[in-house]
Amino acid sequence: MTSDGGAELLKPAGGASPAGFTNWEPFQTVGMEDSMTTHPIGFDKSGQVLYLIDSRGRDTSAMTALDLTTGTIAILAEDSRADVAGAMVHPPRRRSRPFPSHTPAPNGRSWTRDPR
Repeated sequence: MTSDGGAELLKPAGGASPAGFTNWEPFQTVGMEDSMTTHPIGFDKSGQVLYLIDSRGRDTSAMTALDLTTGTIAILAEDSRADVAGAMVHPPRRRSRPFPSHTPAPNGRSWTRDPR
């Protein structure tokens, strides 16, 4: 937690030791105003994409995919009427699927569409 009530997402700094990663550094900051509606969901199968529920710079949270190699963020699901409340992860494929909070999917389309 940051001093203003926000949060920082950390990444390993340097290589792993026999005890694992022992040094960490911030790579994403979440302000206090978004700290209740922005959080990581998990990684894809490759470990190079981090899925997030993210409300930074938005009125409602969206499901996003952060490419850890390039830093590119892709929006996978969003709805201006409600936050994306969470996600279900397909265990073998490690693909996340969003689900909304208190609203039908946009334009009546399914929220369970495969994002990739």
